[in-house]
Amino acid sequence: MDSTIKILIDPLYANGYPLHLIPRILAYRGRPLASFFKGWHLKDHCLSIGKMYGPGRFDGMDLGFSFTGMLDADLNIREDFLEHYCKKAWPVHAFHATFGGGSPLFAETRMELTEDGERTRRGLRNQVIAAKEIKGRGAIMVLHLGRTKDPPQKAFSRAIRVLESVLPLAEDYGVTLALENMPHCPPGESYLGADYRELRQALKLLQSSFLKVCLDWGHANNYCRAFAETNSREPIQEYTRTFGYCREIINELGPDIVYAHIHYNRSHRLGNKEFFEEYDEHMSLCSIPDHERDAFKEVIALLVRTTSVQRVGLLNLELIPRRFFGFYRTFPTGSTRDEQLESARLLREMVRAAHTGSVDMSRG
Repeated sequence: MDSTIKILIDPLYANGYPLHLIPRILAYRGRPLASFFKGWHLKDHCLSIGKMYGPGRFDGMDLGFSFTGMLDADLNIREDFLEHYCKKAWPVHAFHATFGGGSPLFAETRMELTEDGERTRRGLRNQVIAAKEIKGRGAIMVLHLGRTKDPPQKAFSRAIRVLESVLPLAEDYGVTLALENMPHCPPGESYLGADYRELRQALKLLQSSFLKVCLDWGHANNYCRAFAETNSREPIQEYTRTFGYCREIINELGPDIVYAHIHYNRSHRLGNKEFFEEYDEHMSLCSIPDHERDAFKEVIALLVRTTSVQRVGLLNLELIPRRFFGFYRTFPTGSTRDEQLESARLLREMVRAAHTGSVDMSRG
């Protein structure tokens, strides 16, 4: 079996100087200079990241539509932006649809599949179109089923209706929609798809070869203890210590997993208060402590050997930067550029180890 898998990263996450965000940052901070920059949009949000791609670095991009400026507040396509991205011929291999929550800098393009309406359906259709135009047939676009305060089953039914309305277009265009498993939600809300059985139910209801699953490793680890406690996965400490929920998702959904987001978190070690303060950490692979590395490596090997990830040939390191411009705090448990590159090396070694049975986890 060929061990070649492309390691991707969102270009915004790899760009330490995203100049196109300056108007948004100033406006969000209430700075008067924001009006001076009004209307200034740099479509090249991939600027200043040449050193991140190439041999021994990242193999390409996972383009998050939230960060591109390609969609307006009604989720219509800005045609000039789409044309710009199509002409650039950047190594874009996968996409992430806009979603609810996330950074307030991108609040206008939030989209929840649990909110069935014309805006949601139009937005999803337009992102399928954009993925096809940029990548062509064979594109993968990751989706969140949605976050809700409503009874989960009602919200789930709405999300299914949205997907059902757009799947024929995805099938015609050859775009695979990959449903992402989600983390444990703070009290009072729920994330659909945190429990992998909801993903399996969606696949069963919609029965399309263009509807699959994206495993988010960090999200699965985050939901691990809650799942273990409510589903009698004993002993719980052993289940969480060895990333048991990640393993269970892989074992249960194997062939339907076509893509994965890889990042590390400490959910299995945090107490309740710490857990909800740091519940979705997106930490680099350099952060994995020595005593957890073998278990982490085993999960990656299981992912590569038993799912469709090897056939598709793509993995995404979803490592959010710690700071932009060297001072603007982006994400408290985010990564430096060096940590992102080192994580790419470590993940590449783990993929090779899935075939050779060994891996060098020492810092390079």
